[in-house]
Amino acid sequence: MEQNISAAADHSDGKQNSDKYILHVGEDGFCDITMNGTTVYKHPLEIDYIRGLSELWAKAEIIRPYIDVAHPNGPEQERGEIDGKIMITYAAYVARDRAQMESEFENYRKEWERSEAMLALKDVMALITKQIYIDDVVNFGLGSLHTMTEEGRKDSGLQTAALLTIMDCIYGGRDVEDHARCFSQDPQYSEVDKEFLTSRGIEPVDDPEGFSLVDDSSMFCNWGTPAFISRIVSEGPWPAAMVNVGIEHVMTPDDEES
Repeated sequence: MEQNISAAADHSDGKQNSDKYILHVGEDGFCDITMNGTTVYKHPLEIDYIRGLSELWAKAEIIRPYIDVAHPNGPEQERGEIDGKIMITYAAYVARDRAQMESEFENYRKEWERSEAMLALKDVMALITKQIYIDDVVNFGLGSLHTMTEEGRKDSGLQTAALLTIMDCIYGGRDVEDHARCFSQDPQYSEVDKEFLTSRGIEPVDDPEGFSLVDDSSMFCNWGTPAFISRIVSEGPWPAAMVNVGIEHVMTPDDEES
C-alpha cells in the first residue's frame, strides 16, 4: 500500500524543491515514509500515525535533516545491538525567524508565570537548593520552538519557561561568576532554536553529548522523553538531583484549561 504526497519544501540549503513523499506499508510489519526514493522515517505498523505524519510533512514550510543516535527503548532489545547507531532523519518546521520565536515565547512565558505550577515548582526548588549544591543542569527533550505544530511549540515554550524558573532558583542568589551552567540536548533543534536558547543562557548540545555531561553535581531534567533516557543517565555517575518533568507533570488540570 502506498500514498503519494507532493510538497514544496524549503531545505537547509534554502532552495525550494518539489519533493514526493511516499507512505509505504511493508511486508516486514513496518510503515515507512520515503522522500525522493530515500527512506526518511520508519516505524512499526501504525498506519494512521504514519499517514498523519506524512501529511504533516507535506504541509511543512521547512524540512531539514538531523542526526539522531539510536538507543534501546524496550526490554526486548539488547543494549549492544542498537545503542549508539547513527541515524539520519528529517524534521518538519514552520518558517520562523528569531524575532518571531522571541515574540511567541513571551506569550508562553507569561502563561507559565500566571500558573499555580510555577509557584509549586519554586517551592520544590527551594527545598532542593537548601540541601544540594548544583553545578549544572542537563536537559533532555525540551523541544523545539520551531516545530511544525502549534501544540508542539506551546509545550516547548512552557517547558523552556519552566527551565528558566529552575535556573533562577538555582543561581538567583549566587555571584555572577558562580552561575550554574545549563545544557540541553534535543536532536530536533534548528539553528534558530540554538540561537534563541543560547541567548537565554542555555547551551544546546548534540546527541549523545548530553549523557557525558551528567555527573554528581548535576541536576538532570527529563522533559517527557522515553524512559530509556533516564535509564542511560542512571547507569553513569548519579546526579545530585534527578527530575522527570514535562507539561503533563508540572501543570495542574486547572492550568491546562487556561
